[in-house]
Amino acid sequence: MLQIAGLLLLGVLAAGAQEPALSLEDLWKLARQRNLGLAQQELLRQQAVEELAIQEVEKRPVLSTQAGYGYTSEVARLPFELPGGGRPAAGTRNRYEAAVLVEQPLYTGGRLGQQSEAALQLLRAQESQQQVVLEQLLLQVGQLYYQIQLNQNQQQTLVEARERAGLHLTRARALLAASQ
Repeated sequence: MLQIAGLLLLGVLAAGAQEPALSLEDLWKLARQRNLGLAQQELLRQQAVEELAIQEVEKRPVLSTQAGYGYTSEVARLPFELPGGGRPAAGTRNRYEAAVLVEQPLYTGGRLGQQSEAALQLLRAQESQQQVVLEQLLLQVGQLYYQIQLNQNQQQTLVEARERAGLHLTRARALLAASQ
């Protein structure tokens, strides 16, 4: 509320200094940019969007890969000899391994669907709350803006009425002086 009053006070001071005053649209724009409540609502909405994205990702399959390499310095030899080849090795020096794993939850009792739906409902609620806060802010700015305009018009009317009363007093004094 103080921010709104500060913005409107700037508009009034600018009008009093004979500079172009801020229009209602300009004040609404400033209020949208600088209002802490709207910034907090936007943060909450972003968190709800992130939560919905997380819940949607959990429904999808997860792909993971692994790779490995092993080196054996001494390879075991079989206990017998082959003609012309000596004792054959019982393994290899270099061992390469690769794996691809795909995980997909088959049945979760509807938990993933319900969590996703809850996240979507939370997002909708945050968007609605953000819209409510925005509308309340714009309404307050508009009410203050028109209240300030009304006060300025009343002040101008009072100044003009005082000037007219001064003129009437001057005429009445002139009439009084002329009849004496």
